[in-house]
Amino acid sequence: MAFVIGVTLLQQLPSLPPSAWLLLLPVCLVLVVRFPRLRLPLATVAGFLWAQANALWMTSAALAPELEGRDLLLDGYVAGLPEIAPERTRFAFDVIALAEREAGQPPPPGRVRLSWYEQPPDLRPGERWQLRVRLKAPHGFINPGGFDYEGWLFHQGFAATGYVRPSQENLRLASATYRYPVESLRDRLRREIQQALAEGTDSGMPAALVLGDRSGLRSEHWDSFTRTGTNHLVAISGLHIGIVAGLCFWLLRRAWPRLGRLPLWLAAP
Repeated sequence: MAFVIGVTLLQQLPSLPPSAWLLLLPVCLVLVVRFPRLRLPLATVAGFLWAQANALWMTSAALAPELEGRDLLLDGYVAGLPEIAPERTRFAFDVIALAEREAGQPPPPGRVRLSWYEQPPDLRPGERWQLRVRLKAPHGFINPGGFDYEGWLFHQGFAATGYVRPSQENLRLASATYRYPVESLRDRLRREIQQALAEGTDSGMPAALVLGDRSGLRSEHWDSFTRTGTNHLVAISGLHIGIVAGLCFWLLRRAWPRLGRLPLWLAAP
């Protein structure tokens, strides 16, 4: 609790303290070992500094103001399952480098969220692309009760948003690799679902329930969910999964000692 209080204290500041404060973190660890009675105040300080270190790490890959609103040639990987819609494809892009970086130019952002309009190609997780893009810093509307889009982008690790510009320089440099195995598996399963269903059948619902891919759901789907109170079917939370996992563990833990010689092969605890 003292550690959590320290983390909470950092969230109340209007800006981050100087990075030199992080030098106190190893000092706190040494003092906890040497003076156990001070572990509670030191844990509070450690939580404060730990939160500061994470904040500095997450903001280190932010988009430099000099790069905002300019046409940039990026080299990187398709990092997630693309969200396919009739008018555009949206995807996460892990930037490796600026293909046209000039001397003294700031480094590119780490991960960006791109939209590709005007007949985008078939993108797969793990593919390496060279893309001509235009970026801007994360931005959202701070409306009471509304979705905090900027906070969501920050939480997901996106340093910028943008779109792919029409250009002959947009090139696939390498086919899909196993750089993102989970996303590659989700992509393969989504394609198999689409192929298995008859032509003209709506594949958005099966993909949402099986893979958590909600890009295929239309507005009428969400209207039906709202009227029937079944939104949770496509938004299974970690709490629900944890409850089911805990119940399964408890049942197996109770049954295992009664399954003959199995406890001799693997002890119940």
